[in-house]
Amino acid sequence: MATAALKLNTLSQERIDVEANVIFGVRLCEVGKVARFNGPDGKPREAEITEEHADAFLAHAGNRAIPVHWTHDYLSDDKDRLHAKVGALKNFRKDDAGNPIADFFVSPSEYREAILWNAKEDPENMMLSAVFSYDPKDPKALPMDFQAADLVECGAATTALFSEPQNTPNTMTDEELAKIAALIDEKIAAAMKPATDDAEMATAAEADAGVTEADKKPEDEAKPAAMRAALRIGRASQRLTLAALAEKLDASKAETVTLAAAQFTAALGKSGTFTPPAPAGDGKLSRAAFNALPASQRMTFAQKGGKIED
Repeated sequence: MATAALKLNTLSQERIDVEANVIFGVRLCEVGKVARFNGPDGKPREAEITEEHADAFLAHAGNRAIPVHWTHDYLSDDKDRLHAKVGALKNFRKDDAGNPIADFFVSPSEYREAILWNAKEDPENMMLSAVFSYDPKDPKALPMDFQAADLVECGAATTALFSEPQNTPNTMTDEELAKIAALIDEKIAAAMKPATDDAEMATAAEADAGVTEADKKPEDEAKPAAMRAALRIGRASQRLTLAALAEKLDASKAETVTLAAAQFTAALGKSGTFTPPAPAGDGKLSRAAFNALPASQRMTFAQKGGKIED
C-alpha cells in the first residue's frame, strides 16, 4: 500500500463566510482531470480522476471531519499530524457535475487570514491536495482511505483555488464587443488564407537563380516553398559553378577542378549553403578561374591568401 498526496482539486466558490470562518463548497477532486504524482518507487505516475475516485472519497469520508493542513510538511517522519492544522472538511456531497465537495471550516490559526485572503483575492495560487493510500499495482490509484486535504500553492490536476472561473461583470459595450468579434474573424480569415505569396516568391527566386528541371527532385514537393527553393537554387549554383570552372580552367588544372568539385559537394551537403575551402595546393588560380567564381567566393579566396596568376 502506498500513500499519495495528489494535488488534484480546487475550491468552488459557492460562498465564503468570513465571520463564520467557513468556505462552502470546497471541491475535493475534479472528474476528468489527470493527476500526476510520484509513486512509492519515486517514479512519476498519473491517473485520470473518474467517478470511482469521487465515490471513493465520499465513502471514506462518510460523516467524519477530514483535517486540512498548511502544506504537506507534517508528512515527514519528524512531524506530528497536528502540525500546522488549519481546519477541517465536513458535510461531504456532490455538485451538479458529479464532483465531491465539502465545507471547509477554517480554524483560528496563524494562517486564518492568509487562507481567507487567498480564497478571495488570489485563488489561482492556492488549492487543495488530497492525501490517501492506494495499491501500487492499481493503475487507477483508487483511494483506499482519505487521510487529509492540505492547502498547497501548485496542484497537479488543477491550477487555481476555484474549479470554476470567478464571475466578473462584463463592462464592455455592444460596440466594443462587435469590434472584438470582427477582429477575431479577420485574424481567423488571415490564418486560413492559402500561402500563395510564399509559393510565388519561391518560384521567382528559382527562375532568377537559373534553376532547371535537372535541379528539381521529386522529394522537394513535400517541403515548404522557401525550403524547396533553397535546395533547388543550391543545386543550380553547384551545377553552374562547376560548369564554369570546367570551361575556364585549362587541362593542367583538371586534378584541381576534381578536388574542388568534391570539396564543393561535401560543403554544400543537405543545408544548401556553400563555404569555400582554403586555397588548395599553392593557393593559386588563373585569372579566368578566379573571374568565374561568384563575388562572395572571390572575396573568401582573397581573404584566405589566394593568389591570382595572369
